[in-house]
Amino acid sequence: ATSGAAAAAPEWRGWGSLDGVVALPHTEDGSKLAGGAEEGPSAHRPILLRTLLGLLLHPNVGAAVVLEHQLDAASATDGDGIGYASLHGWAQQTGRGAEMGAMPHQVVRVGSTGACWDADLDAAVAAVSHLLPAAGACHRTPCRLSG
Repeated sequence: ATSGAAAAAPEWRGWGSLDGVVALPHTEDGSKLAGGAEEGPSAHRPILLRTLLGLLLHPNVGAAVVLEHQLDAASATDGDGIGYASLHGWAQQTGRGAEMGAMPHQVVRVGSTGACWDADLDAAVAAVSHLLPAAGACHRTPCRLSG
């Protein structure tokens, strides 16, 4: 069955230079070692934070919706997992805080107690709709890879 939100998803074509919408899911939250071991924070946490931040702040990204599951936010608060606050903190720590502040983005918390999938999807669609004008206003600029 298709939810009402999915059926009414915002149309991204026609928004200036916007040429697509991409989902970048990941399966590791940085809270446990590979294999589900309970030994504590993952040694891969810095790599995951660097990778997610690099994707978020990539020059070809005009805007972003960050989906944060309530469990990720809770484990990040405990110092284990990765939530939006972790990503924001990593941006500050690595000198990319200003870039992140300038990037049009919204955080959508999903999986809240009592919320259903359709409500989460509706919130994500609303965030995308809100960001389409900002993303469409971005223009690509040729630049050299070095020097």
